[in-house]
Amino acid sequence: MDSPIQETPEGHQLYKELFENINIGLYTSTPEGKILDANPALIRMSEAKSKDELLAHNIGEVYQDPATRKYVVERIKKQGFIKDEILPLVTLRGKKVWALTTVVARKGNDGKTYFDGVTEDVTERENLRRELVESEKKYRQLFENSSMAIFVTTPGPQGKFIDANPAALELFGVSSIDELGKHSPSDLYPNPEDRKRISDKIERQGFIKNEEMQLRNFKGTDFWILSSVKVQKDDDGNQYFYGTFFDITDRRQAEDRLRESEVVLRKSQEIARLGDWTFDILHNKIEGSDELYHIFGLKKGEFDGNLEKLIAKTIHPDDRVRVTKSIANFVLTGQMENMEYRSLLPDGSVHVMWAKPFDLIRGVGGVPVRLSGILQDITEQRSMETRLHESEVVLKRSQEAAKLGSWTLDVSRRELRASDETRAILGVEKQEKPLTLEMFLNTFVYPDDRPMVQDRFVKYAKAASGNPPAIEYRIVRADGDVRYVSVNPYDIARDASGKPLSINGTMQDITNRKQIELDLQEKVDELERMNQLMIGREVRMSELKRELAELKEQMNQK
Repeated sequence: MDSPIQETPEGHQLYKELFENINIGLYTSTPEGKILDANPALIRMSEAKSKDELLAHNIGEVYQDPATRKYVVERIKKQGFIKDEILPLVTLRGKKVWALTTVVARKGNDGKTYFDGVTEDVTERENLRRELVESEKKYRQLFENSSMAIFVTTPGPQGKFIDANPAALELFGVSSIDELGKHSPSDLYPNPEDRKRISDKIERQGFIKNEEMQLRNFKGTDFWILSSVKVQKDDDGNQYFYGTFFDITDRRQAEDRLRESEVVLRKSQEIARLGDWTFDILHNKIEGSDELYHIFGLKKGEFDGNLEKLIAKTIHPDDRVRVTKSIANFVLTGQMENMEYRSLLPDGSVHVMWAKPFDLIRGVGGVPVRLSGILQDITEQRSMETRLHESEVVLKRSQEAAKLGSWTLDVSRRELRASDETRAILGVEKQEKPLTLEMFLNTFVYPDDRPMVQDRFVKYAKAASGNPPAIEYRIVRADGDVRYVSVNPYDIARDASGKPLSINGTMQDITNRKQIELDLQEKVDELERMNQLMIGREVRMSELKRELAELKEQMNQK
């Protein structure tokens, strides 16, 4: 290679030493690729065993892709050089390398063109650079496609947005980075002091991790996030906050709903006197809700969960064996039946309990491991049922004694529902199918009274207010016997417009009273007739007396 350095003997020696000892590959080739000279560094770089082996090859063979060689030659011919091009090469032993290459075209003393090249093995550096590029590419893909909000801001109470991924833009309520740049990170905090507190904490300890907080986006919508932020410095020493927001709004709302439902459940259990329980069969332990312990009059913290102790402490002595056998049957057979028993509370009162097991969980080999269920204090319910039964008995006997029955007319369906005593009055033992108003009129009302009764029911159905008066009419019982009844509609249910929906009333058998009234009326009529006869007889006697007197007077005159 010709060089100005070689113009003197000293320069030639310096050049030769530089050529031989420099750790950068130097070579000369023809434009066609024939290698004319190469220094030791290039021989090592090409993994040639000797200079002769390297010179026996065309320089085009060291390119991984022939197109790259073609590109290099065309660039040199066009502009006379290439400078600091990183080219993909391959050694004579097949190892792929990256080389930082500079090639200059020159004219030799013989007038021919030669390519003088300088090449440096930068494989390690280039691989690192490419790995960094690939890493940055992957990071950018992750950054852009992550469902988690990722952002970069400057520090400080106010701060400034530097970058944000699409998930962050959506969470913040903006459509672009430009729009985001019009806002400050502090604008996300309903209370600006919170931003200062968080910023100071990040700068003080260098990070925050999974901080839960409530923010408000730039559209005014509140949301909850888990925030993790770390301080990073760039090459110039500038600090930035690299952070992520994980949207937990749905979780917080679910937690709020869960807490609300737990409150509602607890209140519902208190009102219904109903508790839930879980029996750990393997450890013979039972746990329950707060209301369960309240029902038994126990304090949760003072009870160790032992089932035998609970039975001994809360179950009535006469029911303990039965309860124990029932639980054992649940465990052994899996047949879960409802159970009712008495409980003896600490204050000495006896309560009626209703227990329902509804979930038996089995483990390995089908071994029962857990039994869950509910328990309800039904003392008041049973007491009410007893009182209701007693009142029904009293009502039934009272109706039987007074021959007074009750009925309900469904106006829209024109159906009559009759009590036992009403059916007894009609001579019907059992009402097998709904009794329509038409069936009642045509079957049980005395023919001569039907028009009047039908007209009265029509008036009942049209009544806009008040309760219609009672009426009396005859019925024909199922056995053909004719009876008198008094029907009294005492309660009419109406819709918002006042239209009757249903009518409640009573029916009383007044046959005996009516018969007495008829007999009495007949005697009154007979007395009236006798009275009229007596009055006529007295008038006649008065006339006779007057005539006698007149005759006596005439006789005296004679």
